[in-house]
Amino acid sequence: MSATDLRGRFIVRTDGPADDWVVAEIIDQNCYLKDFLLDYIPADGLVLDIGAHIGVFSVLAAERLRPRQVLAFEPEAENYSYLQQNIARNNFIGRIEPIAIGLWSEEGQLPLHLEAENSGGHSLFKAKAELETTRPSYQEQVVEVTTLDHWLEARNLGAEPISLLKIDTEGAEGQILRGGQAALARTEVVVGELHQALVKRPQLLELLNEFEVWVSEPFGALATSTFWAIRRSRLDPQGLALFRQQAHVGSLEDSNWHLKYSSEALRVQLEATQDKLSKALLWEREKEANAQAEIASLQQHLASKELELDELKNWVAQKEAVTVQAQIASLHQHLAAKELELNSMQDWRANKEEQDHRWQTDLTEALAAKTQELQDIQDLMASKEAETSRAFAGLQEALRQKEAEIAALLAIVHDYKEALASKEQDLIAFLASNETTKQ
Repeated sequence: MSATDLRGRFIVRTDGPADDWVVAEIIDQNCYLKDFLLDYIPADGLVLDIGAHIGVFSVLAAERLRPRQVLAFEPEAENYSYLQQNIARNNFIGRIEPIAIGLWSEEGQLPLHLEAENSGGHSLFKAKAELETTRPSYQEQVVEVTTLDHWLEARNLGAEPISLLKIDTEGAEGQILRGGQAALARTEVVVGELHQALVKRPQLLELLNEFEVWVSEPFGALATSTFWAIRRSRLDPQGLALFRQQAHVGSLEDSNWHLKYSSEALRVQLEATQDKLSKALLWEREKEANAQAEIASLQQHLASKELELDELKNWVAQKEAVTVQAQIASLHQHLAAKELELNSMQDWRANKEEQDHRWQTDLTEALAAKTQELQDIQDLMASKEAETSRAFAGLQEALRQKEAEIAALLAIVHDYKEALASKEQDLIAFLASNETTKQ
């Protein structure tokens, strides 16, 4: 079955690229099960997949090698669920046994540090996070651990030949192989991923001292390499030379593939970044348009307030020209009438002086009454003038308040214009920075 056929047979997560990377690396690039290893992998033996993840290598090994059984070790709960689903989907129930336990150099419990953005990056080493450039966030999941030798003995598999052992455990390779020395003694081929930032190459060679080991050139922050190992007793001088030559070529092919895959991933990431920048620019333009609309609205509101002020001024003028002046004119007219009436009374009094003394007394009293009435009218006129003055002062105060409100609105418009200018400068700087980054 071709790699393309296999690639479509896996259930993977869609919330990140980690599962796709594993499928691409194991199926498309075939980083572990190289053709030059197949002649050294006996049929009908056990295949151990240590760090099985979602089961991609387990399915590939079961499909291509037809072993007696594949033992797939995966301690992380979610990965283990996907492992079970992929075993069932590919009809390998019974041929592939999923085992929910971690392997180590001794038995017990250990915290498994879960990498949030990479389901294939879970590690029993918290220090792994400090070595990665992405600084991923970790959570912990306590898992049961045992040694490979102890687990095989407990399952009565302590004497079974092992055709192939694959290991990819994010830095725990040294501890696991140390706990599986008896298993290694009956293993023909070992393949895996070595994280040299955590497990040095000489340490691996010491643990696989009965094997001819080829380790590829490291890449990435963890100095990650692929390694292939064949039991040395299986290799004659010609086979040894051929293995080294083919492993060297395979190593170069893998390095080239990693570069191409990383370049493609970088291209996709760049396109995503450009898309984000385009959306950000569109958002800023929308903000600018909204700001312009708001300024236009404020200007319209200001014009409305100015019109309202003009109407108020006209109303005050009308009050001054009509109401106040009319009241004063009415009072003056009333005063003139009263003065005329007073003059008439005085004339009448003069004419009456020659009359009887009794009539003179009455006239004097009447004159005094009229004089008081005139005084009351003059007081009323003075009161009306004072009331008119107070009304006019109130109108002037209302006018000043309206002018203050308009001044405050003008200040808000001025501040908003300054804020908009600042935003435009920030956007220009942001776009310039992004343009520099792209270059």
